Amino acid sequence: MYSGICPGCLGNSFQCFLSQIVRIQSERGHTVVTGGPYRYVRHPAYGGAIVYELAISVLLASWWAVVTSVLSITLLILRTVLEDRVLLTELNGYPDYARQVRFRLFPAYGNQVDEVQPNRRAPTD
Repeated sequence: MYSGICPGCLGNSFQCFLSQIVRIQSERGHTVVTGGPYRYVRHPAYGGAIVYELAISVLLASWWAVVTSVLSITLLILRTVLEDRVLLTELNGYPDYARQVRFRLFPAYGNQVDEVQPNRRAPTD
């Protein structure tokens, strides 16, 4: 269980722009964080949360826990995809960072971005 909590907390300690809503916090000087675990993966806190979810379902030894963990993990992976889209289009410097740090969740895991789009604003409705 600690194997999931530690990477999540470590990711959180280097990131001061964590939020429940995916948005650029320009009023707080939102910048790209490249130190600590962010040198290896773009979303270390979500990676830690995924390990934590897996550990909890095993510790509880419950099929219901496995089902809810799989649902949570699916939503976390979806959130990283959607969050990357917002960051790529709205946060200055993120496309360059995404080119350097290819992995979203875990090093040497397949969650790579095939092609990083240049920094451009998303169309507003």
